[in-house]
Amino acid sequence: MAEENKSAENIPEKPENAAAKSGGADESERAGAEAPAKLPEEGETAESPADSGDRKKKKFRIALIVVLSLLIAVAVGLLTWYLVDRAEDSVYKEGAGTEKILYCAVEQGNIWENKDYIAAQKSLEVSGQMTIRYFDSEQTAEELFAALGELPYGGETLGKYFTYLIEGVRDKNAAAGFAALFAPSFNRRVPSDFFPQKICNIYLRMLEYGEEGNAEWEVSFRILNNDGWAVNYFTSRDSGKARFTLTANDGVWTISKIATVYSGSTYSQ
Repeated sequence: MAEENKSAENIPEKPENAAAKSGGADESERAGAEAPAKLPEEGETAESPADSGDRKKKKFRIALIVVLSLLIAVAVGLLTWYLVDRAEDSVYKEGAGTEKILYCAVEQGNIWENKDYIAAQKSLEVSGQMTIRYFDSEQTAEELFAALGELPYGGETLGKYFTYLIEGVRDKNAAAGFAALFAPSFNRRVPSDFFPQKICNIYLRMLEYGEEGNAEWEVSFRILNNDGWAVNYFTSRDSGKARFTLTANDGVWTISKIATVYSGSTYSQ
């Protein structure tokens, strides 16, 4: 009996049975491998990993463009402010009229040691009231400008104005003193910081005055290497003519308006 059992165990399996079993396994594996992927729900679209990556890159590029655009806008704004409000080198700035004027670079040296200014004729004349007088140093200039205080209708204020131009405005006290020469209604921005200006050939002429405390003065002069910070109301960079309106308040004369003179007419900026 034992031998019969052993014989039965050693009987090889029929080929067709083995193939059937093997075929069943292959069929199962093939069915699993070929099972269709889950279909997207209605309204959805299938998205591959490549599509997802492209979408992320697109969002990143858009964000980057927005950030760069903001940075460029800020940079342009700051640059524009710098060129208009401050210039340490030669830049185009708006002059008195529609044409742009190329002002000179700011010079920080002592103007009384500048050879061009030393050689230039420096004078002051007031039509019908003060004959032409000359100055060749800061002291003689201050003395000459102080003499304008003897003239009525704002002469003292004009003298102080030219004194500040010659000396420059480089600290808070000087800025406050210079600002005090102008009326609150002054039609321009009052400069608060500038280096000494090389002023030459000043000519003043009173045009008219009124009982109500107003006076009109014609003011003309030359200015060497004008940087445009203190004087930017002429039709050209280094010389011109302007009309100063002065107003009296409790006996104190202040400059309320500076108008550029254009070929016999006036233009107020």
